[in-house]
Amino acid sequence: LLISTGTLDMSTSNYSLKVGGNFTNNATYTARSGTVTMNGSGAQTIGGTTATSFYNLTLNGTATVTLGNSETATNNLLISTGTLNGGASGYTLTAGGNFTNNATFTGGNSTVKMNGAGATTIGGTSSTTFYNLTLNGATVTLGNNENTSNNLLISTGTLDVSTSNYSLKVGGNFTKNAT
Repeated sequence: LLISTGTLDMSTSNYSLKVGGNFTNNATYTARSGTVTMNGSGAQTIGGTTATSFYNLTLNGTATVTLGNSETATNNLLISTGTLNGGASGYTLTAGGNFTNNATFTGGNSTVKMNGAGATTIGGTSSTTFYNLTLNGATVTLGNNENTSNNLLISTGTLDVSTSNYSLKVGGNFTKNAT
């Protein structure tokens, strides 16, 4: 899918879009409340010259999907099958809702930023190792044992580990500016 000029609008009907190849945004994408599902069987990239703000972003293919720009899922990010690779370029992947990993996440040199206004969860059936993890929202709860190979920053909000036995291991610096 290549958006080279103009606008791709998911419309007020909040349609879903399945992409079997690359998602390249060089213009404007309007997510509304639609879901984009990356479901390819070969290597895929989400990128382009314009950072994309999805509503829901789902990986449901057998491929590795690599970030080619900083991207946002304003609602939920779900890795159902396949691999999401943060890449080596230091991109930021922002989730406004839950970050659910039921397959594989490779952090590369990326930062995952949780910035939901309400309570969100980092979890799924697979434990996730982030490179950098930034919590910049309300309350984030762990739904599995999680790790950062580099830094954890709690900028605003709360990391709530009181209701589970899950752990969060930090391989680099732990910085807490909030609760």
